[in-house]
Amino acid sequence: MTELIDRYLWAVTRTLPAARRAEVSTGLRTSIDEEVAEKVKAGADAATAEIDTLAEFGDPDRRAAEFSGRPAYLIGPAYFFDYRRLLIILLSAVTPSVFGAMVLAQWLAGNNTLTGVGIAFSTALTVAFQLLFWVTVVFAIIERTAQGKGGAFDSWHPASLPQLPTTGRIGVGETVPPIMANLLLIGFIFWQQNFTVVQTLGGEQTAIFNPGLWSFWLPYFITIAVLEIGFAMLGYGLGHWNWTLAGINVVLAAGFAVPACWLFIAGDVFNPVFVDRFVNTIAPLGTVLSLIPVLIGVLALLDMVDGFRRAYARVSRSRG
Repeated sequence: MTELIDRYLWAVTRTLPAARRAEVSTGLRTSIDEEVAEKVKAGADAATAEIDTLAEFGDPDRRAAEFSGRPAYLIGPAYFFDYRRLLIILLSAVTPSVFGAMVLAQWLAGNNTLTGVGIAFSTALTVAFQLLFWVTVVFAIIERTAQGKGGAFDSWHPASLPQLPTTGRIGVGETVPPIMANLLLIGFIFWQQNFTVVQTLGGEQTAIFNPGLWSFWLPYFITIAVLEIGFAMLGYGLGHWNWTLAGINVVLAAGFAVPACWLFIAGDVFNPVFVDRFVNTIAPLGTVLSLIPVLIGVLALLDMVDGFRRAYARVSRSRG
């Protein structure tokens, strides 16, 4: 039994109720084995026989829908999964691109306030709804005019099967969040300095962070954020935690948390004008800001411990 068949069975059963997965997997495996054996007996080589058999069994999403009995009639079972995949691709690619382009356009037009961001968000949301509407209309027309189930879109191939999940592996879901968080941190550092929306009582715009931090600390934290992004990509490339990664994680976490906590406690993080305008006049805000160094320290400590825990778990599995 090859990995390709295992991947197909996993793709079919992953969305089924847990109580039915073993039964469906066993029955489907038997049917696939029998079909492969027939093809091999007829003269095909084993690898080709498996690929051809899985192609004949079809899209695992459709198989799963058949086994579960769940209705999939937003567009119709013949085209629903192609419709869903296309919507996901379009919405995840086009909508953020429109938002970014509109933010840039508003900035070039001199509207770099929250109003400009709101206009960009509204435009992106409108585009998303337009995509949803027109893609739905097109698929509805295709379904009602195409001949035969599946039509021209029914071209699933085993090569598109997802990889089997690996216990302890550093996946995309673990890699993307820290990359996005650090990109947002870098973006915020530059944004608060160059696209300020905080104003004094006299209407003068002011940065949130202490401008004196640009002499060293803000570039330092930007560097740490870049290193964190590289570290996340390194971990994804390796695919698993080890003692070296855990050690690097400690250095990076401490490299951010220690000076950040020190600057917060010393009161050097925020622009004095910002403090006078907001922090000193809004009591709850001052209380919240005073808790930030505690939060940073706790999160950094948890991150360090988690890195060593993951490395230890990986080493234990390897020895086992």
